Amino acid sequence: MCAGILPDKGNVDDLTQEFLAESQEGLDRMERCLTELEAHPEDRSLITEIFRAVHTIKGTTGFLGFKRLEKLAHAGENLLGSLRDGRLLVNERLIDGLLQLKDGLRNILEIIGITGGEGTRAVDNDDSLIASLDRLNAAESGQSDHPLEARQSSGEQGDENSRSSAVDAGANEKTLRIDVDVLNRMMNLVGDLVLTRNQILRSEAAQAFPELVRSLDATTADLRETVMQARMQPVGNLFRKFPRMVRDLAKSCGRAVRLQYSGQETGLDKSLLEAIKDPLTHAVRNAVDHGIEKPEARLLAGKPSEGLITLRAFQQSGSVVIEITDDGAGIATERVLAKAVERELVTPEQAAGMSERETLQLIFLPGFSTAAAVTNVSGRGVGMDVVRANIEKVGGSVELASQVGVGTTLRLRVPLTLAIVPALVVRCGGQSFALPQSALVELVHLSTGEAAAMVESIGSASFYRLRGRLLPMVELRSLLQLKTSAPPTGKGIHVAVLEAEGRRYGLVVEELMAPEEIVVKPLSGIVRELGLFTGAAVLGDGSMALIVDVAAAGQRAGVKPSEIKEEDAAEAPVTEEALEEYLLFEGEGEATQALPLCVVERIEELARSEISRIEGRVMLRYRGETLVLHDAGAVLQQNPAVAMLTVLICTEPGSASRQGLIVRRVLDVSSGRVAEAVDKDQGAQARAVLIGNRLIALCELRPQEGVRMHWSEVA
Repeated sequence: MCAGILPDKGNVDDLTQEFLAESQEGLDRMERCLTELEAHPEDRSLITEIFRAVHTIKGTTGFLGFKRLEKLAHAGENLLGSLRDGRLLVNERLIDGLLQLKDGLRNILEIIGITGGEGTRAVDNDDSLIASLDRLNAAESGQSDHPLEARQSSGEQGDENSRSSAVDAGANEKTLRIDVDVLNRMMNLVGDLVLTRNQILRSEAAQAFPELVRSLDATTADLRETVMQARMQPVGNLFRKFPRMVRDLAKSCGRAVRLQYSGQETGLDKSLLEAIKDPLTHAVRNAVDHGIEKPEARLLAGKPSEGLITLRAFQQSGSVVIEITDDGAGIATERVLAKAVERELVTPEQAAGMSERETLQLIFLPGFSTAAAVTNVSGRGVGMDVVRANIEKVGGSVELASQVGVGTTLRLRVPLTLAIVPALVVRCGGQSFALPQSALVELVHLSTGEAAAMVESIGSASFYRLRGRLLPMVELRSLLQLKTSAPPTGKGIHVAVLEAEGRRYGLVVEELMAPEEIVVKPLSGIVRELGLFTGAAVLGDGSMALIVDVAAAGQRAGVKPSEIKEEDAAEAPVTEEALEEYLLFEGEGEATQALPLCVVERIEELARSEISRIEGRVMLRYRGETLVLHDAGAVLQQNPAVAMLTVLICTEPGSASRQGLIVRRVLDVSSGRVAEAVDKDQGAQARAVLIGNRLIALCELRPQEGVRMHWSEVA
């Protein structure tokens, strides 16, 4: 499905709207092909694509009566005809002229979209551009006439046009343009449906009509996924706008720059695509002007004279990450610190204690720049506060890494969608809060004894030693200054391990509720000014929950961003046998069991009412997919009244399919290795996991057999 920006419906009819949308798409392709043609002048397919875009516009304008547009397109078609027939060679002057042609055509199309007519303004500019195109055609080909004109009414041209139309018609049968307002309305309705679904799941109807409720749940999930997919657009639509910009900027700055990108098929919600357009544009402009050195400087540094900027997009943990990397001079942290001290942004004492990562964060302060001179583009740092603000406004984050002499990488992380997001609901101080699952690393429950033994205090700060590494502990109650009585003792504590913008910490909450798909609502007033929440949501029970800004909460609590841990790896003991990580959980008979962490996709807390029994098998409808559940802890059999279940969502080895594993509770993640041992009951070799001095039962997934237990715990 294609969703384009359509003109004002009040000024143009449906046929003209369709023409404008197709013409704009054709000009987008033309611009992309022109920048590629400059790098690959021998590629005839690019010339054909450019010619087709202009020819299609010219052929349709005559039918619609847009004479001004037809005249300009006709002059461009003449020039492209000479190029296609080999009478012209690709050079910089020719590319410049064709880019000007593209700009002129787009300008007229925009006027038509706004007014319904071509207007009379700038017609003199049209004449000047047409004359320029004619001079290019005559000067380069050595002819003053237009040999293509005689062929325009010939059968050859008509045949080509008709062939281009068995292709376009076939493509149009599979696509449909939809007004963005319609998609927005659909998303709002689906949001209301999700909210109603959540309320029904919490109501008595779930027990009275379980089959109907399960059907509603599955249908709502499928509809939500479908509508979200309809709103998704590839980030390549945005990437394709940059080759022209990079080319023009590089010329004006006296630099040689090549742009390449990957992951352009990665999908992102259209509203978010629009939101990141300006920050991404600013980042690319900075990379050209102040990231890439001038050719002579690069040669002196032993680099190729042509710099490289790479745009890369990929999905990660429910977010889309876009990286802008240049192989330029990098950012000298000593210059950043010197400028910060000079402007009294930090004291000399503070500067002396700053890590490299903290120093780079100074670049995001308003107006900060280390550039020696101000240019008409901008300096590295000038405007970077706006980049971060715009990304954080849509619930994203910005990270910066740089190495002197090697280059700089700016990483933008944004959610897949803003409307409906999966979240873990927690309780603290009698109130509900939502933690985005994209920032949730794992959940840890500590008994009172474990908390006393494993939580360490350093000054006023608390740390939990999680797998040998200190994890800062942040109490949500204290952070929000909730004035309520102390939580009941004897039940231990729940810790949600969160990570955002390089800050990893454990958020201590009083109670864990079931995960929900929440409909995000914007904040206003004093709550927004607190800076600790990104939105609000109505939960299934009708109560409100504030959505915690994980990065802001960590920063407010004083959690420092983690540095890259090469030094940690260097200090780690070297063993002859490689260790792997295993998730430890409590299974049947409260015995500790282990599962390879690499197969665990998520840990979910689900209501018992969400599972079904089909032909003796326990099944779960999970994110549009039906999963088989295996009861590793005999929870369903031994605890028939239990309302909530802990389920490990696991990916089968060697396949993309999933299984679910019901456990009593998750204990920890530890490193160990597989060991062979003798099962005394069966008198056979069996596999276990050696963690420290303990042998732990190894639970493995089998694509055909499901879960198979290999060993019982041995002290």
